[in-house]
Amino acid sequence: MNIIDEPNIDTISKSFAFFNLAKIASRLNKRSDTFSYIDSAINMYKQPRYIIWKASRLFYWGDRKEALKIADQIELSFNLCAEDPYNPMSFTLVEFANLGCVSKESQIKYFLHVYHHLKKGNPRAFIKSLIGLGNLKYCDEFHTAPQNWYLEALDVLKNYEDDPLKAQVYIGLGNIKYSYEQIAKLGE
Repeated sequence: MNIIDEPNIDTISKSFAFFNLAKIASRLNKRSDTFSYIDSAINMYKQPRYIIWKASRLFYWGDRKEALKIADQIELSFNLCAEDPYNPMSFTLVEFANLGCVSKESQIKYFLHVYHHLKKGNPRAFIKSLIGLGNLKYCDEFHTAPQNWYLEALDVLKNYEDDPLKAQVYIGLGNIKYSYEQIAKLGE
């Protein structure tokens, strides 16, 4: 992207205002206003999180076909950020995979991409990818059981005092029937 193509602060501010109007309209259950505002925001500034949010609203309101069209656009973006782990789209991939409006195979692909490329670049996205892989019960040669993903996430989170992601990890461990005694030992 050339410097000339970069949006100016005024454009970014206006697009953010439209994004917030879309969120308000969504809370008020005004579907047509929601999409009018989010489309205005996207047209001004193609912020990946705006596109993801639009897909989530489409999915929420039962328009799975349109949500999957957006998934195809994000799939193209995935190929672009595969070479650049610091691309902000990588974090967006985790958010998109968590929506659940793509296939399990695509979710795994997105989470594994972030797992392999963002270990040092973005710890929150990395931890969310570990939780996602655990939730999908994905196994590989190093993670032979789903709880291994959660345990690795806890290992990364040990340096963080009261992180909400710890709750997600403990919920995941509980969902796979990790016993209270086993979880209590992790806290020691």
